[in-house]
Amino acid sequence: SDTITHDDIPPSGTIAINDSGNAEYTNDSSPDLTLSATDANGLDKMYITNTSGCASGGTEEAYATSKSNWSLGQTDATATVYVKFKDTSGNWSSCISDTIVHDGTNPAGTLTIDPSGDANYTNDATPSLTMNGTDTNTLAEMYITNTSGCASGGTWEAYASSKASWSLSSLNAVNNVYVLYKDIAGNT
Repeated sequence: SDTITHDDIPPSGTIAINDSGNAEYTNDSSPDLTLSATDANGLDKMYITNTSGCASGGTEEAYATSKSNWSLGQTDATATVYVKFKDTSGNWSSCISDTIVHDGTNPAGTLTIDPSGDANYTNDATPSLTMNGTDTNTLAEMYITNTSGCASGGTWEAYASSKASWSLSSLNAVNNVYVLYKDIAGNT
């Protein structure tokens, strides 16, 4: 005699495109993928691709819970990655996908010190600042400092178009104030 288990139930699973915890945007054109699948009789293979419906463009490989440095296949656009899973009985899951917006463009912008009085002089040691950052997506944070190159002296904070009472670094001298803008994808 011989025994065999009949299994015609396909596995189920999920895929997530990872980038520093942000599930909607990335500036990485080769992010890591997190994969998860379940099947009562065990998992065997997976097929990952950038082609809709899992029809082509991928390679069948051993099942794993992660895939490092997956090439999105398109940049500065919405990118979708597809996967299907195969169990040890040969059943394939449906094609599952995750989508992320790739943004590789750095934000731009200006900073204006708003003095009381003349545009080039002030007797106010804590003038207000006006920020005008622009980006193809959403600005998330700004880093304001009196240090050239923005290497130190500030802290990241939520983006705002103004900041009241900024402390100048030197009194009775020329002062420079610097700003970095960071968008939701992490570009600065």
